[in-house]
Amino acid sequence: MLCYPSHTTHVYQGLDVVIFSVLKRCWTEERDKVERNTGALVSKKNFLAIYGAAHIRALTPDNIRAAFRKTGVVPFNPNILRAEQMAPSRETSLQANMPLPFSTPVKIITDAFTMLARKRAKENQNSDSDDEVMEDDEPVNIPETLIDTFARLSHSSAHPLFSAEPVTSETHPPAFDSFLMSPVKNHGDLLSMEPQTEREQLLQVALCEMEIREAYRKGQLHGQQAAIILQNVYCEKVRRQLATKEEKKKKTGGRKRLVGDGKPRLLTHEDFIKNVADHALAIQQEATEKERRKVARTEHSEALKVWRAEEEARKARNGEADKKFRVELGLWEAERDAMKAKKKKPRWNKPTRKPVERPIPKPKKRKDDSSSSDEASSDDE
Repeated sequence: MLCYPSHTTHVYQGLDVVIFSVLKRCWTEERDKVERNTGALVSKKNFLAIYGAAHIRALTPDNIRAAFRKTGVVPFNPNILRAEQMAPSRETSLQANMPLPFSTPVKIITDAFTMLARKRAKENQNSDSDDEVMEDDEPVNIPETLIDTFARLSHSSAHPLFSAEPVTSETHPPAFDSFLMSPVKNHGDLLSMEPQTEREQLLQVALCEMEIREAYRKGQLHGQQAAIILQNVYCEKVRRQLATKEEKKKKTGGRKRLVGDGKPRLLTHEDFIKNVADHALAIQQEATEKERRKVARTEHSEALKVWRAEEEARKARNGEADKKFRVELGLWEAERDAMKAKKKKPRWNKPTRKPVERPIPKPKKRKDDSSSSDEASSDDE
């Protein structure tokens, strides 16, 4: 048997080397096209249709041949692999990267917020579990002032971000108010003038450096505002997906809900009492019908067991009768041949086959027992 060596599929496996990257790109394009045209996200209902289109686009004869060629299988080329392809993988970073790098003070504060949130989460987990006590993986050094700031933020409008409350689709990120930035002023007339004194020359140099710094700062602000806009778009998309998941959780597939007309009612109002009674009766009828179907399935299963046993016994009796008839027929044929040689008649008449026992009617399931159709079909097999 031929097989790949361990940890080498990224080099030898044609799917990993060629096909999967093309399939991933085609999948992304097909998914984005469906989401743009229909506005619906990928779900169990439309997954196969989207993937099928990407599969047909990716697994073409040319791509498959390219996979065999690039891995050196067909045509055979053992020199196609390089030593660096089999080198150990580098450790990937576990630290999140922002679109724009933070300055040192901002990074210190964000790291402190992250450590404090992690510490509070562990404290809450320790308070919930009495048997097991978890220890911090690393010492957390957070200034007392920052802890007070964190506590005040947990009671502000942004409390879902700084408290233990779960984030829902109704939770919006803190708003960022952008401001209008004027273009950088160009003091070309002052910088082009010939300085008369050494002091004027120094002032010109300082003015030039100031324009460079101002242009750099405004460029950084433009980049930060653009990154925040992209992050707000990302948060809005995540919020919509979270809302979709919350709507799915609200749907119940089993017990019926007590649904009214949406108008306010007193708990003692006769309409409300009637609705409650009808709802309770519907639940009781559903439970009774479910129990009846369960009993019917059990009875049908027991009847099938008895029918199978009787059917096996009937087949066995028919087999014995057929075997006995064949033995008697063989003896008669031998007697007939012997008497024919002596020109005499056989001493007994030709044996006749007894009637075969007909099969017993198979027990049938109730037509209204739809829930037992799958089990009955498996029993029939």
